[in-house]
Amino acid sequence: MQNNSVSVTRDLPFADRATGALLLDLYTPIGADGPTPVVVWLHGGAWFTGDRTLAPDFGRFFVERGIAMASIEYRLSGQAVFPAQLHDVRSAIRFLRGNAATWNLRADRIGVGARRRAGIWPRWPGSPVISTGSTVSPSPVTPGWPRSPNRTVPPT
Repeated sequence: MQNNSVSVTRDLPFADRATGALLLDLYTPIGADGPTPVVVWLHGGAWFTGDRTLAPDFGRFFVERGIAMASIEYRLSGQAVFPAQLHDVRSAIRFLRGNAATWNLRADRIGVGARRRAGIWPRWPGSPVISTGSTVSPSPVTPGWPRSPNRTVPPT
């Protein structure tokens, strides 16, 4: 990355499935004063297309503000039927919690962010959500949720 304040660790395996290893790319701030919160990023593609490289500029939008980002792979709908994608996301969260000390992450501050498809994520009980919708910056809580595509809540 061009920004020297961002460390990128690519291709970290977080789960093994019959379809192969699932990988994540981790973007962390260099020189953080303490452990940083982390957002698990779900790429767009309606669960059937796309990959973890389809993401905004994490350094510019998140890491420079002290938020680590984990852009993850999940099995697409052509590889595994729902709720496999949910299991993959939860596996990534468990992996990050279990390895938080390695990357100076706050295991108690892990959220989920996404473009579009993750709008369904908050409907699953216990799901931490940072931002969903078609923008990369958090939006204000929108009346009428869960029908609204944008909602911001603190991670649990």
